[in-house]
Amino acid sequence: MDKPLDVMAEMQDLAALIVGRALFSTDLSTGYTDTMRRSLWIILEYLSRCTQRPLSLPLWVPTPANRRFRKATRLSVASG
Repeated sequence: MDKPLDVMAEMQDLAALIVGRALFSTDLSTGYTDTMRRSLWIILEYLSRCTQRPLSLPLWVPTPANRRFRKATRLSVASG
């Protein structure tokens, strides 16, 4: 029996491919690790939140969201 299709994971892979090509001119599908995928989604979530709430706390304030963003940014730079 075939295993169920994880639509969310497939859509994340597609979105990562599009973001990689559009923003970084690179193919993120080759050698794309789970760490990079998680980091990318944390970064995109943070940026989306910032555009929706322009009066959010600055990045140097150690809120849980800011800490996740900073960690994801460090991981993506180290992995890239």
